[in-house]
Amino acid sequence: SILESSRNETDPVWSLDGGLLAHVTNRSGQDEIWVRDRDGRLEDQPVVTQRNVDEDDPTVMLNAPSFSPDGQRIAFVRTGRNPVWPLRVWYSTVAGGKASPLLPITHVELQGAPAWSPDSQWIALAEWQDSKWRLVKVRVGTDERLELRADGVPNATPKWSPAGDWIGDLRNPPIVY
Repeated sequence: SILESSRNETDPVWSLDGGLLAHVTNRSGQDEIWVRDRDGRLEDQPVVTQRNVDEDDPTVMLNAPSFSPDGQRIAFVRTGRNPVWPLRVWYSTVAGGKASPLLPITHVELQGAPAWSPDSQWIALAEWQDSKWRLVKVRVGTDERLELRADGVPNATPKWSPAGDWIGDLRNPPIVY
């Protein structure tokens, strides 16, 4: 077995090269994202904890971890207590350190599972606000946000093409840009 624990262990995801496994666990009493390597040289280590997300806003839930293709960063969905919603995409380095929200806190849309572009520069995600789903991409570390589709992509799980020239999901045709 890869993981053995009496706690909740969810949302496992491998890095692109298959060397690291990230997962959400509540072993410390609240949701955190931990990483380990395939060969067991790196035991489970916390990468995303309350200390590196927002110490003034307790984490209620983490899910959907996603490694950047270069393996250096991890994106995830987080909701805090203040306010309990919306779900927001955050990112951090795999080595740990301070995590950042993908978009400013003033951006109030509910955000879904993040998908990294092949060059590790963008994250695609579905957003929901005013009873409308949108597919957007955001340049990591900036406020640059491009709306790609606004005609209903409920709960989309976007995936980038290997060349990074289109984004699609299982329920909708690809978005070519």
